[in-house]
Amino acid sequence: MKKIARFAPLLLLFVLIIFSAGGASAKKPLPPLQVTIALVRQDIAPADIKPGETVDLVVKVVSMIDVTDMKVIIELTGGVEAVSGNLSWAGPAVQGEEKVLAVTVRAPAKDHGKIKARASVHMPNGPHFAAEAQLALGSEEQVKPAERPLIKKDGKGRDVMEYR
Repeated sequence: MKKIARFAPLLLLFVLIIFSAGGASAKKPLPPLQVTIALVRQDIAPADIKPGETVDLVVKVVSMIDVTDMKVIIELTGGVEAVSGNLSWAGPAVQGEEKVLAVTVRAPAKDHGKIKARASVHMPNGPHFAAEAQLALGSEEQVKPAERPLIKKDGKGRDVMEYR
C-alpha cells in the first residue's frame, strides 16, 4: 500500500496530462482574427504571374469576436503597384462576419513583389490582436547550391585534409 501511495502524485499528474490534452475530441482555440489573400482567378498560381501583368486579389478578414474597431491595411512591396481598389478599411466587425477587400495590382517589371495584408483589433481597456497574410508574386529565383570543394585523395584512397 505504501508503494502505491508513493506513486499516487505521479499517477495523478499523468491522468491530468492525458485529460488536459483532450485526445481527438478537443478543439484548439481559434485565433481572434483570420486573414487570407487569394487570387480571383483560380487557374493561375502566384508563381505563374509574369512581370508587368495585372491580377485581381481578394483579401478576406474574419473576426472571431465582436469588435468596435478593426483595421485592415494592405501593403505592397517590391515594386507591386495598386491599379484599383482600397488598400485599407476600418470599422466594426461582428463575430464570424467576413470583411472582403478586392484589389487589382500590377506585378513589378523587375524582381518579385509581395502583398501583405494585416488586420488588427483594438479593444478598449483590453488586449490588442493582430494577424497577417502574405502573397509573393512571380517565381522565386532558384538558388544554386554551393559547389562542394574537391576532396583530394592519397595513394590509398583516403581523404586528404588540407589546411591553409
